[in-house]
Amino acid sequence: MMKKFLHSRGQPPLAGGEQTRCERLASAFVRWLQRRGGIRCKLALITLALIALITTGSSLVLTQILDESLLQTLVQRGRSLAISATTPAGYSILSGDRLALDNLAAKISASQEGVVFLAILDTEDTVLAHSRIESVGGQFDRLAGTEVATKPDLAVRKVRRDGLSCFEFSSPILFAGSRLGEVVVGIDTAAYKAAKRSARSKIILISLLALVVGLAGTLLLATIFTTPIKRLAAGVSRIRSGDYGVEVEVSSLDELGELTASFNAMARTIRAQRESLEGSARELEESYLSTVRILAAALDARDNYTLGHSARVATLSLRVGRRLEMDLGVHRSVLSILKGMAAIVRYVGLKR
Repeated sequence: MMKKFLHSRGQPPLAGGEQTRCERLASAFVRWLQRRGGIRCKLALITLALIALITTGSSLVLTQILDESLLQTLVQRGRSLAISATTPAGYSILSGDRLALDNLAAKISASQEGVVFLAILDTEDTVLAHSRIESVGGQFDRLAGTEVATKPDLAVRKVRRDGLSCFEFSSPILFAGSRLGEVVVGIDTAAYKAAKRSARSKIILISLLALVVGLAGTLLLATIFTTPIKRLAAGVSRIRSGDYGVEVEVSSLDELGELTASFNAMARTIRAQRESLEGSARELEESYLSTVRILAAALDARDNYTLGHSARVATLSLRVGRRLEMDLGVHRSVLSILKGMAAIVRYVGLKR
């Protein structure tokens, strides 16, 4: 596809090694973007690439349109000058008034900016009048140039005469269906080229401004999209670390806002279920410890020798547990277990 594109643009295709190197670089960039590029980076690059592509394409099309418009404007100007000179030149040729022809050539050349010369020729290309007096009476040199436009009453060529690039506009002098001669007007291409440069500079400036605005808009858009996602990721990390009281701010009413609200509802549900499970676990533990204490009291009450022994063992176990808490940092929940299990320790001792 790249070869076809370059061929259609009149450019030679890339060499095998260069094309392979470009493909490798593109593939490496795509892999890096897929593996390490964040959503913000991907969104910004894709959007910026689309903006650059559209801006570049629009600039090229606009430049071509402006070039054609400038050229058509120049052609219309040269046509007006040449055709407007044919009528008075025809009357002067018929009347044999060479002074009028010289005056016509001099006035048009002096009054019009960018006109290099104006020549009035007869049917044999002999110069009857010229804005340069020294050229009068000589043979007009027809230079081979680039044909720009051809119409029944006008021919336009781009030539280089006397080291100067110019457009030559040739219009026939007709009278009663007979050809009396020809008017040739030369207009310097400097003004045309300056207008093209100015137009292209403005287009490039506007394109760069569009790219800068597009880049700023892309970063803003990426921030708008990625900020709620980052908040959700931070909320998930807090839940994973055990903080179930997380509440992510809902900053919009779009799909991301709905997702954030759903996440908050899920976090509240998890928190409520965890609290319910913790309450059930505490109730189960209390029930278990109560059963153990009742069993221990029943065993103690069998005779006077064992009466109060479980309480003494529990007291001793709690003292040991508190000592361990101070020395080793034992969790307080262990103390409650010791308090309830002291009777079992004593009961196991009796059985042994």
